[in-house]
Amino acid sequence: MTTVWWAWGLSAAAMVTLAAWVGIVIKTRWYGILIDGRGRVSLSRFQLVWWTIIVLSLVCGVVVGRFTFDPGTGAGIEVLGFSIPESVLGLLGISVGTTVASSAVKTYKGRRRSRQAAAAAPGSAEVAQILLVEEGAVADQTIDVGKFQALIVTILLGGAYVLTTIHAFMGRDPVPIENPSDISTLPDLNTTFLALLAISMAGYLGVKTVPRTGEPPTSVEDLDDEEERRRARDKDEGLAMDGRSVAKRRVADADLAEQEAKVREATRSAERRLKAAEKEAEGARARAEAARAERDQSVADAATAKREAAEAKARAEAARAERDQSVADAATAKREAAEAKARDEAARAERDQSYAAGPGGSPGEQR
Repeated sequence: MTTVWWAWGLSAAAMVTLAAWVGIVIKTRWYGILIDGRGRVSLSRFQLVWWTIIVLSLVCGVVVGRFTFDPGTGAGIEVLGFSIPESVLGLLGISVGTTVASSAVKTYKGRRRSRQAAAAAPGSAEVAQILLVEEGAVADQTIDVGKFQALIVTILLGGAYVLTTIHAFMGRDPVPIENPSDISTLPDLNTTFLALLAISMAGYLGVKTVPRTGEPPTSVEDLDDEEERRRARDKDEGLAMDGRSVAKRRVADADLAEQEAKVREATRSAERRLKAAEKEAEGARARAEAARAERDQSVADAATAKREAAEAKARAEAARAERDQSVADAATAKREAAEAKARDEAARAERDQSYAAGPGGSPGEQR
């Protein structure tokens, strides 16, 4: 069953990728396949694409699984020897019928109520439109409950059918499936859920048929008028082109030649201005280099002056210290000279006293 799983998943991925690619090529949006003739994202288109991818990818997975399966008997198995239940075919029929009926309602309203039917300008489609009212003054401003209910039922039933298939292919049904040869039919869809889908789609179409009053921001009539104006403008331009004479074409050719000459002259002038600008830029670069060199020299001179000032200050400090030392030495010498003089005075006085006393005794005894 591994081949079935891989083939189913890859087929679904390939279909989604193809749908996105087609939308981008035609409508320049990955969801372009969902855009209808009014330029709006359509719920009926979504549910048709949704069920198509689910059912057809499952069919592809079973076909590839049966094609690659070898029962070991040498006889092989019939690749398309399985059936699609009537309920699944009915599901696809409901999807197709809903899409056709929805398109018919839109076409009718586009013709009879073009002023009330909402439309979207080319390139302005949005995914949110899948749930919004598409007619009247509240168009693109209010959620359509019929669309909301139909979208929820479609997604839930699609998911339930995928889970039912997974449950069956994992061999958990009363009649277990062990290999692709055991797949004689796709999983059936309970008629109750099929009726639920039918009722949901009928409600969606019923709400769509109810007329709404007022005019939307952009109506089908607005787009039709714009298209008519575009066609008329294209037609006028075509007639004017067809009625142009040979002389006018020659005049146009002469004008073209004159314009080309002007372009060449303008090109040469631009080249001259470019060369002058490059020369001026080169001069500016040279001046900038000279200014930078002068600035560097000024910085070097300033550093030299600062260094010389520091050296002069150091020499001045040394001279001041030497002077202070000289003053201190002079004071010391002066003090020592005063002390020497005092000692000399004391010695002289002592000598004079000794001389006055004489060898015979004291001065009084001699008298």
